[in-house]
Amino acid sequence: MATSEERRRIAIEGGLVRLERTVIEREARTEDFLAEIARMQPVDTGVLPEGCVLMARRFDAQKRSSSLFVIERAPGMQRILFNGDPGAEADEDDSGEPPEAVALNLSWPRTLWICRTNQAAAEAATVVTDLWVVAVKTSVRETERNTPIFCLPMPNIYHEGHGPICMGNITTGDCATPLADRIDAAVHGVLDSAWNSDLMPEFESLEIASLADWAEKSAADPAFHRQITYRPHRQASLGGLLQHLAPSP
Repeated sequence: MATSEERRRIAIEGGLVRLERTVIEREARTEDFLAEIARMQPVDTGVLPEGCVLMARRFDAQKRSSSLFVIERAPGMQRILFNGDPGAEADEDDSGEPPEAVALNLSWPRTLWICRTNQAAAEAATVVTDLWVVAVKTSVRETERNTPIFCLPMPNIYHEGHGPICMGNITTGDCATPLADRIDAAVHGVLDSAWNSDLMPEFESLEIASLADWAEKSAADPAFHRQITYRPHRQASLGGLLQHLAPSP
């Protein structure tokens, strides 16, 4: 910020001439000023979910809000339950009986879970509407909204891995439950539920043949996720996905 200085000018208005003196106390860049205002008067986000690294909120002309919470989970071994044949690209069980759940330990990359909530009016309850998951190679703490995002090669994700997760019958609690707890319940509900062979990804170009092959290679190398060739997400970056989910007015 610049130190105080004095400026003078001659102003001619109508039949009068004035000598004006202006004292500038402080001067700052606009972006620095706005950042300081945001620091002094932060947005009330309430209690944030576990692992939340970014939160965005949009209001429309009717004061309805849509919020996005980005939860980051570190890479590592992830235990999942899978209903079906993990060695196949589709469920080949035609017996009509529900397949027995198989436990698999997969070397997962760093993931971002984006939870969208909507509030129909200022006094209305906030509702968890959908959940997205993407793979990333760098932390949002380092690259922020510019973080490149990739499709996580798991089943039950719409639009060939580019869309939201199929939540099925996963519940997040009623509206009396704190929002942060409901978002946590959505993420852990997906992780702890049994995945199935619906919407299976194409493994051919990913250096893995199937979920079973992924588990086998993960057992040999817990950092195997680094060898997977992830498909870039259609939105390219985290910022692009957030803009897609909650467009600026």
